Amino acid sequence: GLDRPFHEQYLLWMHNLLHLNLGYSFAYQAPVLEIVWPRVLNSMVLVVPSTVLLFLIAVPVGVYGALRQYSLGDRVVSFLAYLALILMYLVLQVYFRTGVMVFPVSGMTSSGFEQFSFWQKVVDVAWHAVLPIVVLTTSDIAGFSRIMRGQMLEALSQDYVRTARAKGLPERVVVYKHALRNAIIPIVANIGGILPTLISGAGLVEVVTAWPGITPLLLDAISQQDLYVVAGFIALALVVWVAFESKRFKGPPIGDEIKRRQTEIAKKEAVFGES
Repeated sequence: GLDRPFHEQYLLWMHNLLHLNLGYSFAYQAPVLEIVWPRVLNSMVLVVPSTVLLFLIAVPVGVYGALRQYSLGDRVVSFLAYLALILMYLVLQVYFRTGVMVFPVSGMTSSGFEQFSFWQKVVDVAWHAVLPIVVLTTSDIAGFSRIMRGQMLEALSQDYVRTARAKGLPERVVVYKHALRNAIIPIVANIGGILPTLISGAGLVEVVTAWPGITPLLLDAISQQDLYVVAGFIALALVVWVAFESKRFKGPPIGDEIKRRQTEIAKKEAVFGES
């Protein structure tokens, strides 16, 4: 339909989009969905574990730093979190100089992958994914943990925390039942913004490690002017982003109002709730 007027092309494209027909790739001579979807799954192999690890590591690190503010442990943990940013650089320097590397530094599979059994394929892909996942996780730990630390410090300074302590509640209950529950609200609220990255790929990491994800495909499509691949990927990313964002804004407001409501609830729990 490229010979039709612009508005007709757009309406035809929208009609096809609603029927999951994203067009036909000029470069690959195949439907766009058949090309993009396997790459999205490849990217999710990296993005899903790295996102889970990020939360599992950064949240406890942030809480620890808030509970022991400016202590030796807080400074050491913060230093290690920032040191992780250059960890992979040091690892790669060792590899380039010595040629010794426990995990593969490029690619997603080994040679002869098609002859492997199912579980051998799973182990092989996981083995190749270790270094990219570590890079993606460590690149965000420092900033994410500092945000969590700041939120936790703010929660610990609130009146309802002092009320809970004055009531005689155990410190563990005060910290984890009252303070952490409120401090983590902005973090949880931002999950809706993180989830669309599941299909947008791992960015530069995929390019450097030759991981067959969505980013290398998108860059190739742009260089080859493969219009429908680029448009199809952007459409998928926007649909996922709008879906998660609409769910976020259907719920309670996030910001000062939700903090105010959570503070009121926590006050009532501290005064009247069970320890």
